[in-house]
Amino acid sequence: MKRFFAFAMVAMLAMVACENNGHDDAQGVSGTMTITTESPINFSFVGGEGEIAYTLEGAKEGNKPTVECAQEWITNLTVAETITFNVERSTVQEERTAILLVSYGEQEEQVFVKQGPAYAPTQVEAEAKALNGEYINKTSAGTYNYFIILSEKGTTGWFDLYVDNYYRLSLCSDVAPADLTPESPSVLPVGVYYIDELSMGGGGTFKQGSSWYVECRADGGFFESQYSDGVVIVTETGIEAFLTLTNGTVHHVTYEGSLDLGYIPIPEPDYYTSLTEDYTFEHNGFVSQIYYYGDLENVGLGNWIISAANSYDANMNGDYLKVDVYLDSLDYTPELIYGEYDAVATSAELKGGNFLGGVFGSWLYGVEDGILVNGTIAPLTAGKVKIEKSGNGAIITVDCVDDLGHKVQGTFDCPTVEFYDLSK
Repeated sequence: MKRFFAFAMVAMLAMVACENNGHDDAQGVSGTMTITTESPINFSFVGGEGEIAYTLEGAKEGNKPTVECAQEWITNLTVAETITFNVERSTVQEERTAILLVSYGEQEEQVFVKQGPAYAPTQVEAEAKALNGEYINKTSAGTYNYFIILSEKGTTGWFDLYVDNYYRLSLCSDVAPADLTPESPSVLPVGVYYIDELSMGGGGTFKQGSSWYVECRADGGFFESQYSDGVVIVTETGIEAFLTLTNGTVHHVTYEGSLDLGYIPIPEPDYYTSLTEDYTFEHNGFVSQIYYYGDLENVGLGNWIISAANSYDANMNGDYLKVDVYLDSLDYTPELIYGEYDAVATSAELKGGNFLGGVFGSWLYGVEDGILVNGTIAPLTAGKVKIEKSGNGAIITVDCVDDLGHKVQGTFDCPTVEFYDLSK
């Protein structure tokens, strides 16, 4: 555990009795003061708000203690029901101590405040121009996990990285997100987050195991590193982070701007197909794999994915078909899949005997050595798909058009059909 973690932000309470005869003294106060906050009160170099709790026994109404401190880095001393104060951020490389003198009549008690040394000198100064990210989920520790990316150019998603330097951080906060809508994105909660080497998800930490520095390079290569130490300070106006890579290099990262989380929007293209003319085909000896997902869309319909390819391994080549079909039955009954299906454009239109067309539903892909390529790529936006039983196999007939109106027509003769129930 690194040096500044030894300085907890919240003081533990313990009874520390202070002797007094309990009679009125020359200053007109009466009773006995007891300081109930354990001394010393420890802070990291970040500083923050401090509090000293006390009780007065046998005191006159309105009597309160006084407090003073000679150190300039202790500010805003205020006496009310408790004694509060601020600790300024430390810029010195040594631990420092302040004494708060709490007085009540003839009683004087010293409360020590200790602050850890400033973060190690930095080798890299980075100014982030973009904050991207999203609220992930509620953790098993009961906190709320926010994933952020600090970079210069921004990113379109948590996995979409370009030629840039990225500080990826998995922050855990006790603050829950508000109701999330496209118009109301999640907002990164203000707070101080220290590295959690065990990635347990405690409030005010960031998970070491899922936080990375990524440096992308123009030649396509990259450098990446986890953090061995660090603290992230989130304020209303921005973010400041001190992050030590596993090679010992310390990065000081700053960002000023909104704490709203999201990604760079990707403009919707006018069309997705790669076809420039009608496409016809006739494939024999293919394999069809058919998957049942249950009521995946929560519309009361059984969802089946019909696929066809020459193989389902690294030898997959040529055309690969995927059709997203729906049945009235929610039972896993493979025999029900045979029939003819009409395309609909949206899930709201789905009924039994439809397939979901378009970019979110059904496609014909081109594949080379098991990898999708920019060859034959066409969303099946309208038309019909028929699945007929043929011996122990099936014949799948496609009579559709893509999103530019090109015809996509042909058959997949599949002597082998494999069914999989993935609804459980």
